[in-house]
Amino acid sequence: MAGVLRVPRTRGALSGVVLVLLGAWGALVPFIGPYFQFAYTPGTVWVYTPARLWLEIVPGVATAAGGLILLSSANRAFAAFGAWLAALAGAWFVIGPTVSRLWASSGLSQIGSPVGGILRRTVVEISYFAGLGVVIVFFAALALGRLAVIATKDAELAAAATGKTDVAHPGKETGVLRGFKNFLMQGDLIVIAVGLVVALAFAAVIQAFTANIITPLVNAAGGGAAGEGLGWTVNGQRINLGAFISAIIYFIIFMAVIYFLLVVPYRAYMRRRGTTVFGEPEPTKTCPECKASDLPIDATRCKYCATQFTAVA
Repeated sequence: MAGVLRVPRTRGALSGVVLVLLGAWGALVPFIGPYFQFAYTPGTVWVYTPARLWLEIVPGVATAAGGLILLSSANRAFAAFGAWLAALAGAWFVIGPTVSRLWASSGLSQIGSPVGGILRRTVVEISYFAGLGVVIVFFAALALGRLAVIATKDAELAAAATGKTDVAHPGKETGVLRGFKNFLMQGDLIVIAVGLVVALAFAAVIQAFTANIITPLVNAAGGGAAGEGLGWTVNGQRINLGAFISAIIYFIIFMAVIYFLLVVPYRAYMRRRGTTVFGEPEPTKTCPECKASDLPIDATRCKYCATQFTAVA
């Protein structure tokens, strides 16, 4: 199985290069963005703050490091580690600004506010954090998917060529490193983890879109006063109808994005693997001998115990 862990360095080249560039962007844009009025307050070039360190420099360096590992590693497990490192850094780009509010009470500096008009502020928020994190997670997931699928295929080919299976080496399979490698390379684990991170990323992007574009448009259409939004004041209590409408629009957009960008591709992927998800499952029958219940309705032989039975017309 040692040969299965070997991988050509060119296999992660594209994702590695893109991740290095994205990491460099994330770490350097807060310092050079003010040159182009594309920044967060205070909008001064080459100004260091603790918030920029933990929310931009650290994840940017981690993303670039993950990309360099993908570029240089000839070991699948180590390359997968680099991809996971970049994916976690991308997730931090997405949730970091929100999480940073927890330490505001401790006196630590915050990231500030984007400068410019509504459109510019939206673009800055997306390209500095949420959108950047989405792209990083995408390319990290692309690398993880290629490594996982190819590793499984190579393992099957190696077992067929040697006439041996992993059962022939039980001692090696229980090793800590082998178990960790198998954990990293599980396709279902990758799909679930990437799905959760991408969902969080899209939530931040859509929230920025609704807060900076949809909500002002709803308030403007309803004639709400500046700073109050669409709604009424009853006995000193504000009924914010504009915020409620924006929340509904946010929910609809978010669920549509999740369905068309996550559920539909995942359903097609699982269908190619012979599994039906998010829909009516294919009819099956049960083997009378081993009681396996996932056999196709037209099967004539049990795939587990080889019992023959009559196919249903």
